[in-house]
Order: sequence, then C-alpha cells, then structure tokens
Amino acid sequence: MHQTEQNIIVTVVLITSVFLIAGVFLLFYVRLYNERKKNHEQEKESMKQDFDNQILHAQVEVQEATFSALGRELHDNIGQLLSSTKMLLGLTERSIPQVPDTLLTATETLGQAISELRALSKSLTREWLEQFDFVQNLQSETRRLSADDNLQISLHSIPRIPLGADKQLLLFRIVQEGIQNVLKHAGASTLQIRVSHEVTLLHVSLTDNGKGFEPDGITGGIGLLNMKQRVKVLGGSIRWTRPDGGGTSVEIKLPVEMEEV
Repeated sequence: MHQTEQNIIVTVVLITSVFLIAGVFLLFYVRLYNERKKNHEQEKESMKQDFDNQILHAQVEVQEATFSALGRELHDNIGQLLSSTKMLLGLTERSIPQVPDTLLTATETLGQAISELRALSKSLTREWLEQFDFVQNLQSETRRLSADDNLQISLHSIPRIPLGADKQLLLFRIVQEGIQNVLKHAGASTLQIRVSHEVTLLHVSLTDNGKGFEPDGITGGIGLLNMKQRVKVLGGSIRWTRPDGGGTSVEIKLPVEMEEV
C-alpha cells in the first residue's frame, strides 16, 4: 500500500512536471509568435512608408521638373515677347510729339509686368532653387507680393533654417502654396509668417485675418493636398486651425536631424 501511494505521487509529480514544461513551451511559443508577428507588421509598415515616400518623392520631382520647364518658357518666350512690346511702345512714344498719359501708363505697367514675370520665372527654376537660401527668398517673395496693396505680409524669421537645399526647396513650395491659398480664398488683408527653431524641431506658421474656413472644408483641394504630401515627405506635420480672433492659421512642424543643425 505504501509503495502504491509512492507510485501515485511520482506519477502525479511527473504528470504535473510534463504539463508545466508543456505550458512553459507553449507560453514561449506564443511569445515568440507574437514577437515575430509584431516584427512582421513593423517591417510591413516600414516597407509601406518607404514605398509611399518614394511615390511622393517621384511626384515632387515631376512637379519640380514641370515648374522648371514653365519657368524657362516664361523667361525665354513670354518674357521676350513682352520686352519686345515694351521696346515698340518706347519707339512709338519717341515718334509722338505729345505722348498720351494712357500710353505712358501702359508702358509703365508693362515694365512692372516684365519685372514680376522675371521674378516668377526665377522662382520656378530648379537650378536657382538648388542653391537658394529659404529665408532670403521668402523675404523676396513676401516683398513682391506685398507690393499689391490688397495683402500686407509680415515675416518674422530666424536668419537661416537648419535644412539641406532639397528640403528647403520643399518647404519653400509649401509656404508658397499657403500664401497662394490666402490670396485666392481667404479674403484677408494681412498675413503673418513666422519661422522659428527649437532643438530638433522647425516651426513655420502662416496666420491671416480672412474669413476662415469650415471644419469640413479643409480636406479637399489640390493645393492643400500638395502641402500635405510635401510635409509628409519631410517627415513633419501640418494642421489648420481657426484663431479666436478669426481667420486661419497653418502650423507646420518639421523634424531637424542633428547633423543638419
């Protein structure tokens, strides 16, 4: 009887040990499976992000090539036509004893148009933008647009931004698109642009005093889509808000790598 009880105890211990070992192996297998599944999902997400970024980079490159071709076309063809027209007007003025005020105004206006066209074609040329300084060119852009009394633009910026030329190009395009949205849709009289930098984060904001926007109306539009895509390429974030005083505020945050700083 004593031997039988010992056998039973040994059997119970063995069975318990087997179940414990099996349980440990099962837990280990489940954990290993979950880790592999998690790693697979992370790799899958990483591959998707890389693919999306490659698509976005390709889209941006195509857009920049189009801008560059358009800039050359404006400068080489339309610019030359306008310059020739201005020259003909000048010859006409010299051949008339009493030059009408309307003709003088037309010549002056045409000269301004040529200057605007040259500035625009220059801002569309990829070769120029590859070497440009974001802050300096944004200053030129705001001065050019502020010449129109309909919108006064104020720029408050750090002297330079810690980004490479290619990233500065993308950021410049984003801000250009934001300014154009204000000109076309906001009905604003003032626009404030602020550029600041803290540690590894770059802040850019555009705030106008226009009519604002509807919460559901900020998702569509090619211009807004371009801004979102380019910010995504830069690895940053962008959002539109309505300040308490009215109008619209666009807030852009971009990460800055330490080697870029």
